[in-house]
Amino acid sequence: MTASKEVDAVLSELSQVARDREKAVQKIEADLQSLQNREKELQKRIETLQNVPLPVAEYFAQLTVSGEKRNAKRDYVLFGAGVVVSTIIAILLKIFGLG
Repeated sequence: MTASKEVDAVLSELSQVARDREKAVQKIEADLQSLQNREKELQKRIETLQNVPLPVAEYFAQLTVSGEKRNAKRDYVLFGAGVVVSTIIAILLKIFGLG
């Protein structure tokens, strides 16, 4: 009787392993399908971008460069204003004896 129980246990375990493998294979197949869909989407986007005329791309590049220059100038002005304001506050605090 114990041999038959052991055989049943082994068969049950083999069955469970087979089910686990099947689930793992299904998950891998789903992941593969998802990645294939993403690859197709990215390929379409690349094709679309390749069809964009070069002058349009250059125009957008020029827009971003000029925007970056304006942002840099703004940053320098804000930094300078911050230095001036903090210096004035420090002087006022010393005058009133609070600093």
